[in-house]
Amino acid sequence: MGRLKAVKPRLAQAPSRVAGSGIKPSTVGVAHPFSTRRGRKVRDAVVQRDLCLCQMCGCIVVSGRSDPRAAIVDHVRPWRLMPELRYVLSNLRLVCRDCHAVCLSIEARFAGDAEMIAAEKLKLTHQT
Repeated sequence: MGRLKAVKPRLAQAPSRVAGSGIKPSTVGVAHPFSTRRGRKVRDAVVQRDLCLCQMCGCIVVSGRSDPRAAIVDHVRPWRLMPELRYVLSNLRLVCRDCHAVCLSIEARFAGDAEMIAAEKLKLTHQT
């Protein structure tokens, strides 16, 4: 029992993952936007609007999760930083799985700055 008493105070002093990350505390523990009925409708609207084309590289996206061209709806400004833009169509775009990996690296590089993330992502938009 002595060990648990020593660990508990140290856990209370551990830094929060939210503190300093730019993530709004109100979004911690919140389900991903596309896991809800409203989110699925918005996702389908984005796929239809973007004509099943990746908005970064221009490839035709496919259904599924493991294919490199699998369709993913990306938030230009991350929803955890700007929850009010969670379902706003102008903040969403269709990308393939490979391009989404690039989006995630941009989000990691500019963590906490939604406008810089958006600017970098939009530089990589495919021109038709």
